[in-house]
Amino acid sequence: MKMIGWILTGLAVAVVATMIYVRVTPVNTDRAPKPQNMAAGDYPVAGGFYAVRDKAADKRDALIDVIENTPRTRKLSDGIYVTRSALWGFPDVTRVWTHDDTLHVSGHLVYGRSDLGVNRKRIEDWLQQAGV
Repeated sequence: MKMIGWILTGLAVAVVATMIYVRVTPVNTDRAPKPQNMAAGDYPVAGGFYAVRDKAADKRDALIDVIENTPRTRKLSDGIYVTRSALWGFPDVTRVWTHDDTLHVSGHLVYGRSDLGVNRKRIEDWLQQAGV
């Protein structure tokens, strides 16, 4: 019975340590998705989502306004944002840029392999709110 107590205590300490690490470790701009110039469309990628909207570069400011007013989201640098999940504080990094008359938005997780579609849902919601 003592061994089970030690194991459970060890697991609890590991969970708390992970939560603290994820929440306090700074996210830098190197973690942001790299700009690519793809054709208009939606591109699910492992751990993230990439949306390209043709003839929508003029909506960039509206999109930035929506992003900057999203809970648990902060600006890292021009066009790069980090949004943290409510419970664990897992960071997802989003980059917004324009190329010619095309608006690009790419979001990706920082830790793990699957974001369970969270970035796609968030980006599609942002685009809809911005009228894109």
